[in-house]
Amino acid sequence: MTENEFVSVIIPVYRSLPVLVTCLEALEKQSYAPYEVIVVDNGGNEGIEKVCSGYPNVRLHHHHEPGSYSARNAGIRIAKGEILVFTDADCVPVPDWLRNGVSGMLSASCRMGSGCIRPRFLHEHQPGIIELCDVILHTMDQEQSLKEVTSVACANMFVHRLLIDSVGMFNDALYSAGDCEFTFRVREQGEHITYIENAVVHHFARRTLGELAQRYRRFAGSEFMAMTMKNSSAKKLRSLSFPYRVMLCFRNISAGVKKYAGRKNPVILFGALLAVESCITVIKLLEYIRLSFGAEKQR
Repeated sequence: MTENEFVSVIIPVYRSLPVLVTCLEALEKQSYAPYEVIVVDNGGNEGIEKVCSGYPNVRLHHHHEPGSYSARNAGIRIAKGEILVFTDADCVPVPDWLRNGVSGMLSASCRMGSGCIRPRFLHEHQPGIIELCDVILHTMDQEQSLKEVTSVACANMFVHRLLIDSVGMFNDALYSAGDCEFTFRVREQGEHITYIENAVVHHFARRTLGELAQRYRRFAGSEFMAMTMKNSSAKKLRSLSFPYRVMLCFRNISAGVKKYAGRKNPVILFGALLAVESCITVIKLLEYIRLSFGAEKQR
């Protein structure tokens, strides 16, 4: 791997056109070259052709099979790059994101890296209570996740094509946690994954309880799917479903209340976190019941 290998940035987009514009504007300012951006339209994005046509490095690909991992696989198939970089439409990369990510992989002599994901609020100095609940209950601390469960998120992931040729692409049967399952397969082959602190993207926090509910319905669907999968990576995914989440929940609530005490009353924030976590538990339980009767999993 060299410092100037061609990079393909792959972004699945499902009903996310407004935030996609901000993401593409940030990608236009990247200090690295050469690179391309592949936007995979996965539905619900009326007018996406016009948006993408305004950016010379962007290639638009329409993919009708539902699911972000299926869309990412479609992007992999048409990508020109030797290094494949994954992020989401609701992420905003810093200008040196690609340069630092490629440099970090090169320095560590590895074929996979994960950058830093920092939360971004609609009003940065006065975040909403649901936004805070989102970033506290579902922390996207890539360094912590890599150390504890050897898993990283697709919101900020760098992978050499040769590694994908070796371990295979994402499991497109999953609508969530496919990045975990992929990472487990990578680690099973003895591959090192490096954390690249200065390869930063900012991730918009969810602002409504409805958006949070939709996220956790997807999580429940992936956990339910993992129960029927036989491979070792699926077994690891199942093992994270309850014990790790309980431990992480209590730790994140404690750390989050302390961290954001200057922005929200700690008592109010603590109460909101417990209420939202209780709602999430009920939502996931109802989703398990719905899926057990043969219903389709949520996107």
